[in-house]
Amino acid sequence: NRIPYDPSSPNGISSEQIREFVEDQQGNIWFGTFDGLQKYDPSTQTYSLIKQEQRPGGLSHSSIFSLYQDVQGTIWIGSYYGGVNYFNPDNNAFNYYTYNPDRSDCLNYPFAGAMTEDKDHHLWICTDGGGLACLDRQAGHFTTYTAGGPNSLPHNNLKSICYDPKRDCLYIGTHMGGLSRFDRKTGRFYNYLNHSTKGLKEPNDVIFQVSFYNDQLIVSARNGVFSMNPDTNEFRLLYDGYYYQTFTIDPKGFLWLSAGTNLYSINLKHPEEVKSFSLPASIGQFGISKILKGNNQYLYIATLGSGLFCYNEQTQTCINYTPEQNQLLSNYCYNLLQTSTDNILITSDRGITLFNPTTESFRSIELDNGLSLSSIINGCGVWMCSDHTIFIGGTGGLSSFLEKDLNKEYPKPKLYFSSLSVNNARISPDDKSRILTEGLPFVREINLNATQNNLTIEFASSNYVDILNNTWYEYQLEGFDKQWSLTSQTSLKYTNLDPGDYVLHVRQKGNSLKMRKAQEILLQIHISTPWYLTWWAWLSYITISISVTYFIWREKSSRRTLAILQPKPSFYIYSQTFFNPAI
Repeated sequence: NRIPYDPSSPNGISSEQIREFVEDQQGNIWFGTFDGLQKYDPSTQTYSLIKQEQRPGGLSHSSIFSLYQDVQGTIWIGSYYGGVNYFNPDNNAFNYYTYNPDRSDCLNYPFAGAMTEDKDHHLWICTDGGGLACLDRQAGHFTTYTAGGPNSLPHNNLKSICYDPKRDCLYIGTHMGGLSRFDRKTGRFYNYLNHSTKGLKEPNDVIFQVSFYNDQLIVSARNGVFSMNPDTNEFRLLYDGYYYQTFTIDPKGFLWLSAGTNLYSINLKHPEEVKSFSLPASIGQFGISKILKGNNQYLYIATLGSGLFCYNEQTQTCINYTPEQNQLLSNYCYNLLQTSTDNILITSDRGITLFNPTTESFRSIELDNGLSLSSIINGCGVWMCSDHTIFIGGTGGLSSFLEKDLNKEYPKPKLYFSSLSVNNARISPDDKSRILTEGLPFVREINLNATQNNLTIEFASSNYVDILNNTWYEYQLEGFDKQWSLTSQTSLKYTNLDPGDYVLHVRQKGNSLKMRKAQEILLQIHISTPWYLTWWAWLSYITISISVTYFIWREKSSRRTLAILQPKPSFYIYSQTFFNPAI
């Protein structure tokens, strides 16, 4: 049947110039056209179009020239002016909400901070300059509330938010505007700084964090930590201190605060009961960005430069996790969340990490591997909704996903050696060095001379779909390294290798459930002995040495014999002259 050209309808193609097409593993047909990438769904007999988008993770150019599907189902797209793009139709774990103040389906401000969910499953998002945004998840559109009018927010820079389901109210902590309450029924804001009582100590204009617990509001402000009765709006000072920017409340009703190398525990039932715990000195070198009490005995502490700390309140000991020692994605950790599977989600400047406390294993998703966020900074929010959907805030938008969608099975990827450099010169097949006769991925052994002993070997994986791709590898150069080494890089460098035979082993660090058996690749390396150290050279050296030694010995022996024999003629002549004067 002829496919009609109808760019304004889902029942036809969008362009008359179709350059390539490919069928995915679900039976959908993808067309590469002049106007974008178009998909035909045979089950509904409808067409949809993907065009160039100015956002991370979007199509880089609409004019498509070529399409190719690999063994993992990834579709590779060759565009006219945007390079090569790739995506996997089955790998649709993430939803992305971008920033565009002119569209109702986008955030009005590029920074997505603290979040909460109401009883109607709407998501409320703080921004640090654009006020409060509400996402209707079913309709897919945003409603924005900003400061400036009557009964409005006191300030557009919002730092924290929590929900009171009993009264259907939101409590919002602002920077320079104090505490505010939003009544969803009336749509009005109540700002506490405007109704403060003289002579009483109440939260000031800078609010760090708010949290609702056991029908009372806990507020951390610049002038202390308070509790508030929502019915009377009366505040009670819990702890008189400054800059307790983060706190957490455990299931037993204990409020945990951190300040420098000290940790404080306050019994909310009896606030006069305050305990102090000492943290390792190393935790004080950098600021603490977030603390979280897990379902186990651990208190998790995210820091701005020294990784993740796990504090055991029973033993009062601390474990530090860093990229150098473990597989944490970054030392700069910003926010923490316990997921429905009891994993600890950690946001960082490089992406997000899922930490399994039972196995002490890490699985990471980098910013450019599905999240579609341009960056994550300190203050960006994270929230898990009642249906277990996780939202990650960033600068430029908001991403959401279900944790179970990250564990899809895909065909096993291949690990291979990709490039070789000798003495800082890139080696190509059949170049002047004559080291390679074909591409390095197809080579099992390389032979080098004695001067070619500074090597840089790069390797790569054909995995482009596993969102939780383990980016850590182990390697060992047999004949040089005594043990395996761990790295997140895909380039290995060895200098001044002695002549001999080596075997380079590289394997992916398989700490996830999907990779119990790590794939390993090998490359045999032979470095020839220089001619002056070969066996025949040593034989020549020995022969010459023996010959020279023999010559010297013979010469000395001859001289010694001559020296012994030479005095006899002189003695004979002297004797004849003495006894025969006639002579």
